[in-house]
Amino acid sequence: MVAWRRTLATIMAIGLTAASGGAAQGRSPQGLPPGAIAQTTTDPDGLIQRANELFYRQDQYAEAARLYQQAIANGGQNRLDAIGPLAQCLMLLGKDTEAIPLLKRFANGEVGNETWLSRLALAEYRTGQYASAEQHLLRVIASWEARRSNPELTDIQRVTLLEQQSYAYRQLLRTLITQGKTDAALEWAERGRSRSLVEVLMQQATRQQAATPLSVAQIRQVAKQLNATIVTYSVLSKTPKIIGDEFEDDPTVAIWAVQPSGAIAFKQVEASAVAGQSITEIVLAARSAMTSATALVNPTTELKRLYQLLIAPIAPQLPRDPQQRVIFVTQGAINLVPLAALQAPNGDYLIQRHTIATAPSIQVLALAEQRRQTQAVATGPGLVVGNPVLMPEIPNGPSGHRERLSPLPGAETEAQAIAQLLGVRPLLTDAATKPAILSQITNQRILHFATHGVLDLDANLNEFGRPRDPNAPKARQGGVIVTPGSVIIGGNVTVNGRNANLALAGEGVVQPAMPGLLALAPTRGDDGLLRAADIATMRLSAQLVVLSACNTGRGRITGDGVMGLARSFLVAGVPTVVASLWKVPDEATKTLMVAFYQALPTQRDRASALRQAMLETLKTHPNPRDWSAFITIGAP
Repeated sequence: MVAWRRTLATIMAIGLTAASGGAAQGRSPQGLPPGAIAQTTTDPDGLIQRANELFYRQDQYAEAARLYQQAIANGGQNRLDAIGPLAQCLMLLGKDTEAIPLLKRFANGEVGNETWLSRLALAEYRTGQYASAEQHLLRVIASWEARRSNPELTDIQRVTLLEQQSYAYRQLLRTLITQGKTDAALEWAERGRSRSLVEVLMQQATRQQAATPLSVAQIRQVAKQLNATIVTYSVLSKTPKIIGDEFEDDPTVAIWAVQPSGAIAFKQVEASAVAGQSITEIVLAARSAMTSATALVNPTTELKRLYQLLIAPIAPQLPRDPQQRVIFVTQGAINLVPLAALQAPNGDYLIQRHTIATAPSIQVLALAEQRRQTQAVATGPGLVVGNPVLMPEIPNGPSGHRERLSPLPGAETEAQAIAQLLGVRPLLTDAATKPAILSQITNQRILHFATHGVLDLDANLNEFGRPRDPNAPKARQGGVIVTPGSVIIGGNVTVNGRNANLALAGEGVVQPAMPGLLALAPTRGDDGLLRAADIATMRLSAQLVVLSACNTGRGRITGDGVMGLARSFLVAGVPTVVASLWKVPDEATKTLMVAFYQALPTQRDRASALRQAMLETLKTHPNPRDWSAFITIGAP
């Protein structure tokens, strides 16, 4: 039987407290109880009440628009609670030209009007008024960024705000690209990702929370200093976010390749040109083909399809020297792509052609590299953890049934070999307890965990924050309307008797959890689980953390990046994290990891060492599932 360093989906109590981030913009349809129908059809209040019922709960946009218009005609000329919803109904009916004059009533700069300005910009974009749309989006983003800069907000609260505001960034990218302003779009692509992580790292480096976004000139300088080609992906949506709770699609990817010379190439690719699917569908199909024992599709087909989508458009800009680095800045479902295993038409894996690293943003990359160069040398050579005995029990699935994790003999052998290379004594079996590890972790140069990784996602939501049940009711269907943009709600809140995480998933206003656990040996009074949220509160001196476990590079995918174990170690001050993208096999992982540490002294950086280890492991374990799961995140 194959032993797997695996992850199990579990239910975790989030228990966050609701908090306000700036002015919370919410509306309720006049407190109308479910199923109630206003009796009056002449006065504005009654007409608006009836129109709200049709609009928000029944999706009858044409009839709702007629009643809003009647309310306005019957003395409600200044009723913004009729003018705004009428504009939304018209946009939903494809009548953007008629909606624009109504939406301009909200273009007065008043606090709380950002979402309406975003809708105005969308209507202008859809009617070809790109310059005006651009200016309105710049106003929206400037206002929201000012709110997100509040020093009293926590990291998670700033992530929550960016999650619900990120649609404006994506809409701005589409608007700029349509006008041919692709360099400016690169600046905004960078500015609209990992902002909270950048602010945390900046505060650690300079004691200043404010972080000035990178210009195109500075992006070029980062590529030059690292002597690397930086490839940035931005996933673009075509979903018109009009009501505010729509789930965005991802049919388009914008790609920038920034060479060390400063040359910038831009390409835009439609998923339909590759496979007739969304980017997420293509990525998940490839992952399934690679990792499922019962997959019906040849993984080679899917890996070549991903190559055509993500690599082929900018292949001419990539270095010919396989030793020269290519650093990928990923977003959305692309965070889950095994880049090393992507196959060119001739069958070459990408790792055979290039040295690969990843980063959540170019600015995070620059800050991580700066920390790597200036960090004080830790006094301890390394902490190596392997195969904790009596693995902890964890809840498995919605039923709450608890399952004890299985031993990992390969992880123990791996830890012994790596500890010998580092000249340290490993913490194995019953010695690998959380108290023992925490007592040594803060001042070690390298941290290596060879154990189980647990991805404790919300039982009701997938890692993209979407309901697992596609028919899950939305908040507005129960009469609760939340306008996203500056709303922060705790995960312990219920809406119409359902958890707010589920009811308000489309609005993105609920603080996301930070999933991810490392399994250690339990002790009396301690469950043996080292949580991502706890790691984020630490201050570590390590230059490298290797998470030789399952799914340690995954988590909750947000507009700020992937919330999980890898991000937590970056927040804790570690410049480079090696993590995995799926359930990795015990024996092959041992081979890969030993080869990685053997290569470290002879290679110029961690990304080069990982490449060498993959090439070595490929010789004895040719299935890409066995060697391509691991990625370097942060400084290469």
